[in-house]
Amino acid sequence: MKVIAPGLKIMTTEPIVNIVPSLDAIMEMVLQAAQQHDEQYQATAMLTGKICEELGKPSSRSEMERFI
Repeated sequence: MKVIAPGLKIMTTEPIVNIVPSLDAIMEMVLQAAQQHDEQYQATAMLTGKICEELGKPSSRSEMERFI
């Protein structure tokens, strides 16, 4: 996207919440909370091409031009 529109800015509202375990959590609960916290960022990572590159980054300029 930056090749086509260098000034492009992507803004999102996520994450909206901070997921943390309770104070008396066992290790399993701590790990689960950490995983759920990290999963909140998946939509942004997809939009920016950090994961699911096919969703966030065009494979060629001609592919991007279809959306302009």
